[in-house]
Amino acid sequence: MRSELAIVSGLLILVTTALGQEPAKPAAGPEAEINEAGRAFVDAFNAGDAKALAEMFTEGAEILEEDDEPVKGRAAIEARFQALFQEISGVKLAVKAERTSTLAPNLVVEEEIVTLTIPGEPAVVDVSRDSVTYLQDQGKWRIARIQDLPADEKTLTPHDRLTEL
Repeated sequence: MRSELAIVSGLLILVTTALGQEPAKPAAGPEAEINEAGRAFVDAFNAGDAKALAEMFTEGAEILEEDDEPVKGRAAIEARFQALFQEISGVKLAVKAERTSTLAPNLVVEEEIVTLTIPGEPAVVDVSRDSVTYLQDQGKWRIARIQDLPADEKTLTPHDRLTEL
């Protein structure tokens, strides 16, 4: 009887202690880390830092743009961004994630609306859609591919819509 009482008392202490503790917080999924990687990308782009941007890509990454040849490899991607920043001084980027899909624990695809603003009188604003594939590489989320997506009605600017007329 005493041993049964001791067991019940022990269980009551465990339950009481467990109830008094704060619930465990859910582990941050890859989406939080992807959002952080995306913010870092925008910050590096807006700072004109081609080297920092290139480091955010996997070694064999590629950029597939609608009207240009594919850019393959980290070194080529760095050169591409460097050329862009030299050609268009002060270009700014804004990104809005539309959908994030975790395909595997180390593979995430994000569809985004991308806005490039080129300074000038008047400023030129280019809105497009991209698909960005992130791969967890040596414990860090890196971009494996950026691919332009076809434009749809949601991403056309008012100027684009008027041009069609």
